[in-house]
Amino acid sequence: LGFPVNRVTAATKIQAWWAARRLASTLSRLGLQDAARKRTSPSQTPGPWAGSVAHTQGGVFLLVSQEKWQKTKDLIRELSVMISDSPDGKVDRKRLEQIRGFLIYVSRTYPWMPPYLKGLHLTIDGWRPGRDGGGFRLKERVKRKRPYISWDWKLEELIDLSPDEFAVRVGSIEGPDRVVPVDRLIRDVEALLRLLAGSSPSVTVVRSGTFFTFYLMGDASGKGFGSAYWDLENLQWESGHYGPQLQAESSNFTGGKSLIKANFTSNFKF
Repeated sequence: LGFPVNRVTAATKIQAWWAARRLASTLSRLGLQDAARKRTSPSQTPGPWAGSVAHTQGGVFLLVSQEKWQKTKDLIRELSVMISDSPDGKVDRKRLEQIRGFLIYVSRTYPWMPPYLKGLHLTIDGWRPGRDGGGFRLKERVKRKRPYISWDWKLEELIDLSPDEFAVRVGSIEGPDRVVPVDRLIRDVEALLRLLAGSSPSVTVVRSGTFFTFYLMGDASGKGFGSAYWDLENLQWESGHYGPQLQAESSNFTGGKSLIKANFTSNFKF
């Protein structure tokens, strides 16, 4: 197993150096990898890690890098142009999915952002059967009364389908290339343009809550992976080899996949 990234926390700079030395010596004694080239000096304003920048001067604060902040603003402007300049009133669904993926990544730092992504979700999946004109799922009582229904964008009303027609629409995995933006998306884009108007990244205060103490270890090295979750009650451990498709991916991709799986294990427990 290799552990290329380690985070040391201490009250003072000298204690941070002592803790880093203890960590390195312990890893060496256990025969584990310590990537010294990635080590930086102790700081209360370190660079980005795991998608966020954490500052601890006068409190604990989270923000994103200037580059990521600017990219987020550019993507929201692109959404606005896609909607306003569309010749047929529709937008490219695949591009919406790409933009949504990046915005979800940014929303890990900014908890105020997810409510303004609802319009994206509704627009991307609004073509599916059992949805109304706003992209929302129909209530169960309506589904039971009219089991084979779908929203027709040309007629702008719910239409009844035969069981065979309904099965074809439900079985469409890819979906249409272009979709109609729901009203919620237009309002969300306008709100995000205002929230992201600043030239420098917004700063979020990290508020304390309920804490749990546990060890969460994960790594992706070459063709193999491993992750472990360890608390006072038990130890959950997983390891193996990636398939051919994942072996062709970058170490950042496989490392991120292992981190997500390890986080899912810990969150599922609670």
